[in-house]
Amino acid sequence: MTAPTDPRPHLVERLEQARAQQSRTHLVERAASALAPEMPRETAAPQPAPPREATPPIALATLVAAGLVAAADGARRARVLEEIAVVQTQLLRTIPKQPLQDGRAGNLVMFTSARPGEGKTFCSLNVAAGLAHASTRPVLLVDADGKQGSISMALGQSEAAGLMALATDPSRPPAGLIVPTEVPRLSVLPYGSPTAREGQPPGPRMANALQRLAAALPQHIILIDTPPCLVASDPSSIAPVVGQVVVVVQAQRTERREVEAALDMVEACPTLYLLLNQAQLTSSDGFGAYGGYDGYGGAKGDG
Repeated sequence: MTAPTDPRPHLVERLEQARAQQSRTHLVERAASALAPEMPRETAAPQPAPPREATPPIALATLVAAGLVAAADGARRARVLEEIAVVQTQLLRTIPKQPLQDGRAGNLVMFTSARPGEGKTFCSLNVAAGLAHASTRPVLLVDADGKQGSISMALGQSEAAGLMALATDPSRPPAGLIVPTEVPRLSVLPYGSPTAREGQPPGPRMANALQRLAAALPQHIILIDTPPCLVASDPSSIAPVVGQVVVVVQAQRTERREVEAALDMVEACPTLYLLLNQAQLTSSDGFGAYGGYDGYGGAKGDG
């Protein structure tokens, strides 16, 4: 008697059939995957950087309190502004639009004095504001002094980073250190915070920082308020890289020998001016009548 044939495949055969089917399906999926274009992986969208907080401009009232006379009233304002206009006109005539060939920057103008208290900071502030008003070029006033009574302290910027940061870090861009003012086209570069001042670099590093600053801001007229020549060596280090030097002298007070010593220290700059501050029209043979340089009167100022 013959056993009936079971039409269903044996369990082992069904297992082999299932494996074969799975293998064929896998091959088809691999072929389809190879032919299909690769889809980009989903990544998190980059988050925008938080907006940088803009530095608030120095208020006009703060500038006036520091000695700016443009917003003052009366005859004193008219006289001082006329005298400042004469100074700034002379400076504009000799500021070249291209860098000088001997390593000096034509757009750098240094203000200094023989000794403290002759009005160099007052003069540099007012000449800078006058240039910003009279010229179409932006003007930057740099505090290279940083001592008591400096422009940084007078404008409330004594704790801000500034020139010292550029001197200690040559790779640092100057744009983030410049503080705007409410006077159109006038801005300020402070000296630096007390921490930076404790490790003050020597004059040559400061001079290099000013050269980089002039190269980064070729359209700017840059006025530098430096320490007095007879109390610091910085002016003599900076003089070789600037286009002009203005030595502020308080009339009837500073001795001739002091002025001559100051001029000797900055003679590396071939373009020197003597700005006579607080000059009185008198027949006296004191220093107020000292000849050989153009003298301009001015209101009393510190620095």
